[in-house]
Amino acid sequence: MNTPAIRSMVSLGSLTAALMVTLVAGCATGPASAAGQAIAPERAPRATVRFENEAQVPVDVYLVGERREWRLGRVAPGAIASLAIPDAALTQERAFVSLAVIAGGPLSVQAGKDPRATYTVAQPATELLAQRFSFTERQLGLTQILAMPRARERR
Repeated sequence: MNTPAIRSMVSLGSLTAALMVTLVAGCATGPASAAGQAIAPERAPRATVRFENEAQVPVDVYLVGERREWRLGRVAPGAIASLAIPDAALTQERAFVSLAVIAGGPLSVQAGKDPRATYTVAQPATELLAQRFSFTERQLGLTQILAMPRARERR
């Protein structure tokens, strides 16, 4: 069916008018208000622990406190990860924490009491941040976590 020429001109004119109204309305509002352009506050960098898995199996790393535990993450074999320390662990100045590592097994509900776990020495959480950790698995299934001073990052 053919559309008469007059109707196609009216349809094209209606479309053009609608487009112009949209453009004019958008320009008439002017620039966004200062409140609408507020920049989100910069988030402070999260505190992290550098962890290297030298074992042949993935490991799950936990932060075990006196009253609470946090799962920091899973680290693949041969991988190096920066694991975020929860803010709640850092706010308790006198609380001592340790890292618990469970190699090649399922997640633990209570890593602090899990017989498969290998632990670091308990220390203040802020001291943990000044170190980097390396997990190794020796012969006969013996495991150990080595703690070394963390090199200062260059700016």
